[in-house]
Amino acid sequence: MSASPGSLKQFHGLVERSYPRGGHLYTAGEPAQHLFVIRRGAVHLVRLTEEGQRLITDVLGPGQVCGEEALRPDGVYQASAVTLQPTSVTLVSHQTLHQLVLVHPDLVVTLLARLEERLERASERLVEVASQRVPSRVAAALLRQMAGCACPVLQLTHQDIADMVGTQREVVTRLLDHLRSRGAIRLGRGRVEVLNAELLAALRKEPF
Repeated sequence: MSASPGSLKQFHGLVERSYPRGGHLYTAGEPAQHLFVIRRGAVHLVRLTEEGQRLITDVLGPGQVCGEEALRPDGVYQASAVTLQPTSVTLVSHQTLHQLVLVHPDLVVTLLARLEERLERASERLVEVASQRVPSRVAAALLRQMAGCACPVLQLTHQDIADMVGTQREVVTRLLDHLRSRGAIRLGRGRVEVLNAELLAALRKEPF
């Protein structure tokens, strides 16, 4: 779901906050006290696999929200929200959320539906880690991120991608070098540019 921080100005109790790269908006298991509207930057949602491996299940950008668990009584954050780059957010408190729901009663339905979708995607990522080969997961993650931002240039480090697919950075570096040699991507410092999405999709099926 998208939300405009400007549309929230009529409500009291809003807090604007900035975080450096790697800052935690909230941690899995904490009581859900706020909904977060991303104004600038990017946030990834992180879970742990059964083996304790970090797994990024979603990447969110400006206008998107996270922390929908705050809508539920005694809600608890299901994942950790960590900034992917310097990020500014608007925090919406429980009280303000109740005001919003009174003015826009369909909002709670929309937000809870988005939360369910996000939980389903997280479950899919966990199944992916358990059932698919790492090369397929890397290619799929790049295609997914490109589709999500509608841009071929992805601001991702090798470690970010490793966390997205549940593997080690060294493994991702080797696979990215292979994809570059095939002409599917171009690598830069802290970024990956998808040059040929069709080729990348085809390479998902190759046993490299």
